[in-house]
Amino acid sequence: HVRAYAIDTRGEVYGAPVKITPVDFYNIPAIGISVQKKDIGNGSWNSVYNLCTNSTVGGFADWRLPTHSELGSMFGLMNEIGGFVKSYYWASDYPFGGGSQNYIVDFETGSLHTDYPANKHYARCVRTTNNENE
Repeated sequence: HVRAYAIDTRGEVYGAPVKITPVDFYNIPAIGISVQKKDIGNGSWNSVYNLCTNSTVGGFADWRLPTHSELGSMFGLMNEIGGFVKSYYWASDYPFGGGSQNYIVDFETGSLHTDYPANKHYARCVRTTNNENE
């Protein structure tokens, strides 16, 4: 909690207390997404996909898995966003033409790979934003 105050020759005056709530996501206006500051979990593609689509962090209900391109941007900002482990993260998309594997990004090297959806990797949810204040 914080509150404003002023001091002059007549004494001190205090404003009403205001509760400051930390923001649980990081905005990346350049690519129009917000990123949760914590991993949603470590599991199969389907399990983390469901965790993201059911997330309500910050009061928003439109969270999703990021694309491999968005993960690349997140890798470049991982120190500012914080909380990433040096491991693989699931992407929402898969190589052109489909197939039986999804993209993953290595958050130790930034390299792009593919893996079978049943394998377990980390996930960080994102949502599309229209401005930096969402």
